[in-house]
Amino acid sequence: MTITVVRPQQPSPALATEDRPTTQLRKRDRYIDSLRALALIRIMTYHVFGWAWLPILFPSIGIMFALAGSLIAGSLDRSPGNPWRVLKKRCIRLLPPVWLLGMVAVPTMLVAGWTYSQTAGVPLDWKTLLFWILPISDPPGSAFGTDWVLPLWYIRCYLWFLLLSPATLWLFRHWPKRMIALPVTVVLLSALGLLPLDGR
Repeated sequence: MTITVVRPQQPSPALATEDRPTTQLRKRDRYIDSLRALALIRIMTYHVFGWAWLPILFPSIGIMFALAGSLIAGSLDRSPGNPWRVLKKRCIRLLPPVWLLGMVAVPTMLVAGWTYSQTAGVPLDWKTLLFWILPISDPPGSAFGTDWVLPLWYIRCYLWFLLLSPATLWLFRHWPKRMIALPVTVVLLSALGLLPLDGR
């Protein structure tokens, strides 16, 4: 009598398709995590001490945006044909902290008396209040709460880059040199005064 041992087949790794994105867990990239931690430390150090040479030595904002773009591009590649899943996941991480800040900051600024001037604060109305819900422009803040609201420019920029990422990634894959030249051209035109970028 022979005994046959049947070993269960190992499931093959699931490949990402349009209808079924991959569910495999990825290991964290220590290099990216370290670079992000250094960038955050540099930002906090600059705001505490105000050393003007720090942004030249270590341009943390550019590094943060570059890392975010790289990670978003990777997420879009792992979810081909379904960018909405990536955008939804990122927005769920991004927006609730902004809403929580708004729920605390807006009533506090109202109680303190909503004042504004040319140098600090902006008027509050129902249209600008919507930017606390979807910060596609800077959320409004009073002169009293300027320090709370001013750093939210980063969230506004990140949200725009996030929403535009599926289209810009597609354009970059088709015309890489033109897409690299585009921001350089915009900066040069702005520096020469030929392309004003003031206002919302």
